[in-house]
Amino acid sequence: MKQQHIIAAALVLLTGLSFQSQAQSPTVQREVRLISPSTGGNYVGMKASTSTATYTLSMPATLPTANQVLTVSGITGSAVNLTWNSPDATGWSLTGNAGTTASTFLGTTDAQPLVMKTNGSTRMTLAQDGGVTINSLSGAAASASATATNEGAVVSDANGLVSKASYASIVSAGLTNSTTGLTVGGPFTVSGLLTANAGLAVAGGSLNLTGAHALQIGGSAGNAGEILQSNGTGAAPSWSSAFIKGRGLVSVSADESIVVSATNVDADDAINVTLEGSSNDMAIPSYYVVRTANTGFTIYFSAPFTGSCNWSVVNQ
Repeated sequence: MKQQHIIAAALVLLTGLSFQSQAQSPTVQREVRLISPSTGGNYVGMKASTSTATYTLSMPATLPTANQVLTVSGITGSAVNLTWNSPDATGWSLTGNAGTTASTFLGTTDAQPLVMKTNGSTRMTLAQDGGVTINSLSGAAASASATATNEGAVVSDANGLVSKASYASIVSAGLTNSTTGLTVGGPFTVSGLLTANAGLAVAGGSLNLTGAHALQIGGSAGNAGEILQSNGTGAAPSWSSAFIKGRGLVSVSADESIVVSATNVDADDAINVTLEGSSNDMAIPSYYVVRTANTGFTIYFSAPFTGSCNWSVVNQ
């Protein structure tokens, strides 16, 4: 009787195990594993929900340094390799970067401009085609100094290289190479020789020549007393000694002589006199002239004359 009870208990136990096995079927639970890079076997697992794929993350072989972060260095299937990386190595730091090379740059790799802002407003834009736009230049306007040696203007060459050029070099380049002339909005001072290969036009003002330097025509300053004479359209002017130094009209009323004041007359000037009568029918006397250098001259008539004397003094 005792043996029958043992067999019955065994049957009940086996039946219960069978029911439990059928009621609780095994499930597959995925996990993220941090695997040791040295052994490849030891790992720390972080279990995920049922039916989630398993990813293997391989830790770096070396310890990190301060401020480094864990980043992905490579992926092969479900195996992911991790490495320690410094944020400044892949981005621009607010405190500066080290280890930069000729291949590192600040900018864009697509057809977009690089915009620089302060206080939320755009200050400078580097366009996709290389053009630079500065929205505004604040501060007091600078003024050039005639004596400062470190001043200059910003210029760009044909390749876009921006550099500083002296004011003298800019003026020299403008006078030498310009085909349209040089326009100056204010006073213009040239310390050396002013060369205008295509001509020099002065409009809207006056040409004031000061100082002890001579005005030269064709390299010649002329002789004392000469004037600058026009030789017609297309011809260069020249210095000339033949010019009228003075002229005038004096009236005579029954006089035998008349004194003409001309302080600029000298010993060899030509004095021309034309007598004009006071009526249509009158006798015109003969006359002659006696000069007094630096004072004038006197016209003497052969008989009392009434009328006018046109006179001129021509430099010889």
